[in-house]
Amino acid sequence: MPRVPAGIGVKIAPHNHPAEAHELRPGAAVEIELEPREIADVTPFLRLTVSRTDEGPVIERSTVICSQFDGGPDDRYHEIFARQIDTPEKFMRLLALLMGFGSVILAGSASGTGSRGGSWSTGAGQGVLELLARALSENPESIDHLATIVEHLRGSSSGVAILPPGWDDVWIPALEARRAMQEAGSRHRRTEKPVFRL
Repeated sequence: MPRVPAGIGVKIAPHNHPAEAHELRPGAAVEIELEPREIADVTPFLRLTVSRTDEGPVIERSTVICSQFDGGPDDRYHEIFARQIDTPEKFMRLLALLMGFGSVILAGSASGTGSRGGSWSTGAGQGVLELLARALSENPESIDHLATIVEHLRGSSSGVAILPPGWDDVWIPALEARRAMQEAGSRHRRTEKPVFRL
């Protein structure tokens, strides 16, 4: 750490755990061992706080810096995502919004409620199967985005628990239909003949 003027204190802490601050010593290498934490709480963002304490009232300023992050847990992003979408109800709402139809899932609003309390119907009365079928017809790219999200959720045990009961029964056929559409489109592009106009 570079030398700083006398009367100036410098502390550093994880951005999401500001109370876990460590004082840095001028002229000394920065080497800090942090307390164990959940994988989703591991972050490269650090809060750097500088304070003047030598005269008058204490003046303190903080900023957030991004450190170089090496050797992070492989499933870190999966855990972060699962923390944000942490219930089947939230996943169902995300599903409806991602499909681009602006529907909202109402828990228990219709029959077909799973054992975890996640409803399989939207506020408009559509079932998930119908919602995915409509997406394949009107907005097939949304299936690709949803596939990435589902893959992230499957990357952790907590994420798998968020997927509503019976999800694979409707998701796998929809995913296979989307892949068939992509393959058909690829074959069509390869067989197109060039057209020359003078």
